[in-house]
Amino acid sequence: MKNIPVLLNQDVKQVGKKGEIVEVSDGFAKNFLLRKKLGELVTEGALKHYQEQKASLQRKMDNLEAHSKSLKEDLEKNYVIQIRERTGKEGKLFGAVTSETLADIINREKKLDIDKKKIILEEPIKTTGKHKVGVKLFHGVVATIIVEVHGLDEE
Repeated sequence: MKNIPVLLNQDVKQVGKKGEIVEVSDGFAKNFLLRKKLGELVTEGALKHYQEQKASLQRKMDNLEAHSKSLKEDLEKNYVIQIRERTGKEGKLFGAVTSETLADIINREKKLDIDKKKIILEEPIKTTGKHKVGVKLFHGVVATIIVEVHGLDEE
């Protein structure tokens, strides 16, 4: 039985991860990996194409990270969310300011596409005052913004 090298296009359980070159049996390669387009035979062209794709993806990720870091600086220095809510005695809100509310405000005011799952809020804000909230912008890049909650009757 002959083994041949195959460049994997996708992760294959118990075989390898995307981008790896694995030695598999001739039959497994032809009847499974190649037929389902999970891999391709290792050729100079296939390797070059894979390396170009990998380099392009790395450049794109680097650009996204740089943009996220500059956005983080801008948000931390120049952005405060002002919210007015109905309050009861002692500054307690009748409702609560949730991560969904904050994501909607950020998306509307800053024209960003932030999902509520990217807002780091341990529990909804239920009191007036200043609160620090984290916003995940990119893997490892978290901006800390200030949320000021005021009662409707406050001036």
